[in-house]
Formats: sequence, C-alpha cells, structure tokens
Amino acid sequence: MLTLPEARREVKLLHARIAVDYYGAIRRQPLRPWLIGIPLVVLLVLLVNGELYAAGLRVAGGTVAALLLALGASRVFMRRRIAAYPRLLSE
Repeated sequence: MLTLPEARREVKLLHARIAVDYYGAIRRQPLRPWLIGIPLVVLLVLLVNGELYAAGLRVAGGTVAALLLALGASRVFMRRRIAAYPRLLSE
C-alpha cells in the first residue's frame, strides 16, 4: 500500500532511522572472522572432495577472491548509505 502524500515525509524519516540503526549494528560486527573463515571453508571443501591439485586450488582461490571482493563491496555500500541517512535525519 502506498503512503498518503501527507505522511510520506514521516515514512522517509522512519525508514532512515531504521536504516541508521541497522547499518550501525552491522558495521560494529568484526570482519576478521569472515576474512579467516571463507578461505578455511573453501580449503575444507577441497580436502573433503580430494581436489588438492593445481586446478582445484585455482578455482578455490578465485572463489575466495570473489567472495572477499563481494564482502568488501558490501562494506563500501554500507558506508555510503550510513553517510546518506544521517543527513536526511539532521534536516
């Protein structure tokens, strides 16, 4: 359901408040477990499947790099959103 025209500003402010709280909680989570855990899980999968040879390690390295790149990109996205919402709330 769409908001009424006279309530749109309040809905935007509520959305901004929720987003600031959510991104603030996510931002406080440590990144180190992800940086260690992703490569370890991929290595464990290689060990279980018996794929510890050059081609398997290259695929695993590419997978780890892609996942860590996605993790870094999500952090950049969150920083931009964190910067945008407080401006809206301060107005």
